[in-house]
Amino acid sequence: MVVNLEDIGTSIGSHFELGFANAMNMFGGKHIFIIGIGNDDGLHPWIRESIFRKEPDVYSAIEYINSYLLV
Repeated sequence: MVVNLEDIGTSIGSHFELGFANAMNMFGGKHIFIIGIGNDDGLHPWIRESIFRKEPDVYSAIEYINSYLLV
């Protein structure tokens, strides 16, 4: 799951999706990798802890996903 961190403060839907992915990771027997894109300054600690990896832009996120998460 890729999350735009720049707009997360105003996106209730993104908060819901993060909560659902976090619950699946903790209780659902699945693991959903959450990759944040952009600046994470001022994020709530819960959101910061939910993110598996932070990348500065979408191209870096794509490179990371292709190199390390796809088999």
